[in-house]
Order: sequence, then C-alpha cells, then structure tokens
Amino acid sequence: MFSFILPTALSYFVGALPTGYLFARFFFGIDITKNGSGNIGATNVARVIGCKKYFFLIFFLDFLKAFLALALLAPVCKGVLLACASMLLVGNCFSIFLKFRGGKGVSTTLGILAFLFPKILFGFLVIWILILLISRKVGIASLVATLSILPQYFLLFYTRDILTILFLIFIIVIVFLRHNNNIKNYLK
Repeated sequence: MFSFILPTALSYFVGALPTGYLFARFFFGIDITKNGSGNIGATNVARVIGCKKYFFLIFFLDFLKAFLALALLAPVCKGVLLACASMLLVGNCFSIFLKFRGGKGVSTTLGILAFLFPKILFGFLVIWILILLISRKVGIASLVATLSILPQYFLLFYTRDILTILFLIFIIVIVFLRHNNNIKNYLK
C-alpha cells in the first residue's frame, strides 16, 4: 500500500508545482492568475508577458516535469506508473499551491505521452500543428489532438488492456474539462 500511496502523492505535488505562475511572479512581478485568462499555462504566460518565446519555455518546463517524474518512477509496476501519471496531470490542473487552480494539462499530457507512448506523442504533435495551421487557435488544436489519443492507441497497439484505455480516457476528460471555457467560447 505504501509503495502505491507515496509515489502517487509525490507525483501530485510535482505536477502541482505551478511553473507558469512562479516564472511570471519571480521574473516579471506578475500574478498570472489575475491577468489574461487567469490560467497559469504557457499560452496565457506568453500572452500576458507579450513574448512568444515564453510559451515554449513554460510548455517545456511542464513537459519536462512530467517526463522526468515518470522516468524516475519507471521501475514501479504499470498500474502504479499510470496512477502516478494521472496524479501528475491532476496536480498540474488542480494545484494545491494555487487553491486548486492550475493549467489546462496539455504540456503535462505531452510529457506523459513522451514517456509512456512516444508513438502517440508523434501523432499528437502532427495533428496539433495541422489543426493550429488551419484554425489559428491553440485551444482548438490542443482539443482535437487530445481527442486523437485514444484512436491512435487502438491503431498503434495490438495489445490493449482496460487499465491503459481508462487512463487515456481520463487524460482526455481532464483536458476537456480544463478547456471548458474555451469550448463554450468556440461554440458561440
């Protein structure tokens, strides 16, 4: 039991480290939660600060946070690893350090995919870029690419297990929940 609780709890706290918030606060004196969309993710940080390069920095930091955490946990069994990946995403989206506010989970999802399913990551990125070029909206590109995760799994992997399928559905649901306001705006 301890071998499950400790790594999953630690994963939550690693995921909950609000990199976008901390970056904007320490380097620019900006409370990112009170500016722009109020989101702590890469898109809002870049928009509020006014520099696209910070999008890539925050995106990469959240990606790396998830990837490295899973790399350190690699020796644990698959069930624990998937639980830890889930908690990394939950931490990113609902950070205890920000009264359970957080990012939208896309960067963290990519870090998780890079470690667990690199083939799906490649497909995700191709779809994301194509949709971004067509729509010019990061949110739409992120949602469509996220929606592609499960179909890609079924296309790319012959061995399918219910635990992995549920995990991938969980990722999709969390990312869509965090994009709820974007979805409402797009529908208008």
